[in-house]
Amino acid sequence: MSSIGFLRRKDYKLCHLLNDDTCSTKTIYERVDHVQIPDEKIMNKCICYFPQATKLTLEDGCAITTCESITTSLIRIIPLKQLKTLIIKSGYISFMIMIKLLSFAPNIQTFAFETMSISLIDKKDIEQNHIVQSVANTNIITNVTFNEKCTLEKVELLVMLFPRMEHLRIHILLYDTTSIFRLLLDTNTKNTSHLVSLCFQSDVIPSFEHWNQRINSESIHCRWKTIYTNNNLYLWR
Repeated sequence: MSSIGFLRRKDYKLCHLLNDDTCSTKTIYERVDHVQIPDEKIMNKCICYFPQATKLTLEDGCAITTCESITTSLIRIIPLKQLKTLIIKSGYISFMIMIKLLSFAPNIQTFAFETMSISLIDKKDIEQNHIVQSVANTNIITNVTFNEKCTLEKVELLVMLFPRMEHLRIHILLYDTTSIFRLLLDTNTKNTSHLVSLCFQSDVIPSFEHWNQRINSESIHCRWKTIYTNNNLYLWR
């Protein structure tokens, strides 16, 4: 085992560390803060360790297919309990694997992810799942970015999963715009009361121009300030 404490580089992608199929010596990188994992194969083979890392990115080629990949491989690379930021660029991680990963990383504050595959899972089964309930009750995530085009059902799930959410960025569909806005702008609801900033992305520009005018004209939402720029609608209070 060797320890490298003098490196100044803060970000590491694991493919830069693995020259061949195996590494002969376990290496500890003391000063790396951000670890990027390109795929599950490299993750499973890696014997490097990053004891000070607080940010983890799973790249778009990283398909974590089993819970064992978390419990046996990922925890050998990075101490999950000290993670502050988790970015999942992969679209090949199932909803329940994602929830399991969050259960191992209870101190995450910033969470960004690409997809939420729930079409084959009953919503009631999700809400009643004990791991989902535990993650919802204990996580301290305040900053959420969800890049997939988002339906009302998925926004409701986000609100349930992250009840301490303060900042949310999502891409929404035209036909669910009204319902999503009503849900998120109602700060009297327990799980949305912490929200202080929102960013909505949409492919339908006239829809957001209309909502920008409507929000500014309705006294019930007078606490929200808005700006529409670069096809994004921003709200804050």
